[in-house]
Amino acid sequence: MGSSVTVGNLRLLKFNTRYLSDEVRSWQEKSGVPFAESCDNQIWYGKKTDFDDFPFPKGRGDEVKVMDDEDAYKFLLDTVSGFRSKRKGETHIRRQFTDGLHVLRNEHPEKEKHYQNLVSKIKKDVAYIQNSVSVGHKNTNNIMIARDLSGQVKGETVLIIGSLGGGGFIGDNTKKIIGLSENKQDPNGKMLGRDHFIRITHPDPLALESLKSQVEAIKEKGIFRSNIDFVDFADINVHFEECDRVYIDLPMKPDDVMDEIMAISWMDRVRQDNTLVHMRGNPLTRMQSTDTWKQGGLTDSGFIAPEDLIAECAQRSQDNALILQRVDNASRTLAALRLDGIEHPAKAIEDQGISLDPEDLSQS
Repeated sequence: MGSSVTVGNLRLLKFNTRYLSDEVRSWQEKSGVPFAESCDNQIWYGKKTDFDDFPFPKGRGDEVKVMDDEDAYKFLLDTVSGFRSKRKGETHIRRQFTDGLHVLRNEHPEKEKHYQNLVSKIKKDVAYIQNSVSVGHKNTNNIMIARDLSGQVKGETVLIIGSLGGGGFIGDNTKKIIGLSENKQDPNGKMLGRDHFIRITHPDPLALESLKSQVEAIKEKGIFRSNIDFVDFADINVHFEECDRVYIDLPMKPDDVMDEIMAISWMDRVRQDNTLVHMRGNPLTRMQSTDTWKQGGLTDSGFIAPEDLIAECAQRSQDNALILQRVDNASRTLAALRLDGIEHPAKAIEDQGISLDPEDLSQS
């Protein structure tokens, strides 16, 4: 165990640049310290003594940040759990962490065993953070919120009233809701199950034809995976009856005939268990709904307005801020307990009733 990496002898180097000198890269290849992140900001970690001969650049300033012991361990927890990432809680970084261990195993197999105990601790503590502490953290992306509020689940039929953006290219929101709907239908990405569950339409036949050609081109590249149907807007009332979830990606316009057709068709439908999410309000009034979409008949009709998306985003942001503080406190507490030799820190937190709430820790 004397050669094992522990919280008490841990050192971490965070590089604030992706451009490393040949000398630094050569050192890393020979030293056999694994990376925890390998993209723009690289992270290497190991025993303090492993870095005794590290060629720090002269006058490095903020180019390399060094952390030791519990600070280094906390940083690893925050990284591997995805809460240092731009998209909080994402899982891609975990693959980078695992890739770093695979590289270590392949290039320095004699050193892998020295990291096994530390890695086991990191995985257990990250699982605690993700499964017990960060529960309730939600994505604040407007399109993700639209899909969530719609209630869309696997097996449902989706109608997208798509848009064309600048230069006549398919609207960004339209592309995203297609992708999110495919992910909801088949999260594994194989798209071997139910097909033809997405329909796309547009009030302008020429715009619909453009959407069709662009969607098919995107599918050729493998970005979209399902076979998508393009349907006539003249049959909008039929599609409102048949589709479980409807998304409108067209800006609202005052006294617009097509808006009036859609609003009335939605209010006149027979079924009441489907939903319509209007993802864009009037751009001239800060994306607020026009009078057409404020009609009383839309109340309790399964209609979700742009204001609902804005309000949900604000609520999620507020809730997420508190959750992120709890995550930060959890990783700090776990690191301190690990440094003290506590074998099961998550259990200690629960058994001892250690509060991770910001106001409680600030008073302790």
